[in-house]
Amino acid sequence: MTITRRRSLLLGASASIAPFGGAGAAVPRSTRLSFRPQNGPFVDANSPNLTYGGLYELESQPLWVRLFYTNEMPTPWRVHGAAIAVTSAFHDGYTPVDARGSPAPDLWQRVTFDASGRDSAPAAGGGNVFAFDIGARKTGPVPQLLFSDWVRVDRPPASNRDGRCLLLVRTYAAGLMRTAIGRHFGSGTIDPGIGRLQAGFWSPGDGTQAPWSFEPTRMDQFYPTYGLQYMTAIPGVTIIGIGDSILSSMHSAGGVSGPGYRASVLVSTPAQPVSYVNQAFIGRKSADFLARGMADIEALRPQIAVIQAWTQADPWTDAGSDATCDAALALTEFAAARNCLSVLVGPAPVFAAHPEAEPARQHSLVRLRQLAEAGKPVLDVDAIWGSGAVPNAYQARYDLDHTHPNDAGCGAAARVLALALRGLIGQA
Repeated sequence: MTITRRRSLLLGASASIAPFGGAGAAVPRSTRLSFRPQNGPFVDANSPNLTYGGLYELESQPLWVRLFYTNEMPTPWRVHGAAIAVTSAFHDGYTPVDARGSPAPDLWQRVTFDASGRDSAPAAGGGNVFAFDIGARKTGPVPQLLFSDWVRVDRPPASNRDGRCLLLVRTYAAGLMRTAIGRHFGSGTIDPGIGRLQAGFWSPGDGTQAPWSFEPTRMDQFYPTYGLQYMTAIPGVTIIGIGDSILSSMHSAGGVSGPGYRASVLVSTPAQPVSYVNQAFIGRKSADFLARGMADIEALRPQIAVIQAWTQADPWTDAGSDATCDAALALTEFAAARNCLSVLVGPAPVFAAHPEAEPARQHSLVRLRQLAEAGKPVLDVDAIWGSGAVPNAYQARYDLDHTHPNDAGCGAAARVLALALRGLIGQA
């Protein structure tokens, strides 16, 4: 896998340094794409007997869809039902509509769990197991991803959204519900960062089987599933973002529209769909997000990983910076062995109020720039966002709270990252 380079793969350091000197060999494409927009773990909801519903905008029309779940808590829980439906328009955000725009509850399909959470291949015919026990989190840092069976999407409504697809998802628990928490822009409008529709709801009772009853309360920060996979006729690319709140940017206007997701949307096309998996949460240490990223790379087999190689949640020492970078490099090797290329993300300019910690951050910055000179793709957010002060700080136009980028900052980093992604996926 050869990529034509100029003298550096430092992204964002200078307008004169291009990430790639032309379109080189692209990463392998896949007809299996994964999607997870939210930026939080599964947590306990506060009431039993609830159905959670959500609307997702996928980058391509699916032929098969399956949901995946996880359990990050020390107690088990039970999914009593799940369902999916493609829809031709947002409508109310929870009712599928046909190609004419008329409500069509018959588009709902129940999700089955005959494979008991195991990774399985699509198969003709439906299953008959509609509930699923998800065990307590086992010892170790990483909970397991557990899959539903694949559901064949037989009648996708016509789409006028550049080949993309609106998918409705519901999950029901008679007992304690757990939800993958995050944030949406809300009200069914297009997220200004990613240009995609999203919505979330909850309803009392079981809305995952006929007559598909649903009494909605809007709750955009709750998601009905940890994530989903879909198979499409058009080969594309899955990108996974691995890090903390710098990469997830949960404080941006859309809540989920951080640099990684924005960049994937910028490079996605109908002929080459690019889907995004967010594995970046607020407040995480590198040992956590790198271990979770490794597990997701193994389970989901993305084609590109965007990996933070420094976080202020780790020790503010040279040794701490080196340990994080070493672990991130090890993850790039793990990913490469699975046909997944990586872009490392350098340290953000977060220590304006902690000058005593700036030397350790600078130590990481120097090392990441050396890696770029040696040929590793590195997104230099210090150069993109920084004011050049000592210690470096966010430029006012990119600053949210002296720690996180605002929407303009997310957009600036996404545009630079998109240059790298285009090189990796072979776009001119």
